[in-house]
Amino acid sequence: MAKIVEINKQELSSEKVELAGSIVDKLKYYIGVENFSKNIDIGIEEIESAKNSLKVDIDNLMDDMGTLAQGINAADKAAQLMGISTKDIPNYDKAIKAAKLGFKQESKAKKYLK
Repeated sequence: MAKIVEINKQELSSEKVELAGSIVDKLKYYIGVENFSKNIDIGIEEIESAKNSLKVDIDNLMDDMGTLAQGINAADKAAQLMGISTKDIPNYDKAIKAAKLGFKQESKAKKYLK
């Protein structure tokens, strides 16, 4: 009967070693958690920087859009007073196209700033 107890003790010992090894292996994942946490902080910093840059770009776009709108309105009035088509005014069509693009881009950019 003494032999059976020894065998059981050896089996239990090896199971304890396996269990301890498994736990130690899993605890090593702290390295991955620390690394990915740092990566997330870096990602957040990059996003914040991009958002700040996007805000500046939207402000600059809107300033240019305001000036462009003044030019379009002035061209419309001038064409009407002179009895000509706005198509006869250089860059008018390009200005209209750019204004449409500007509004589209403003809308697109604002989705990322919510």
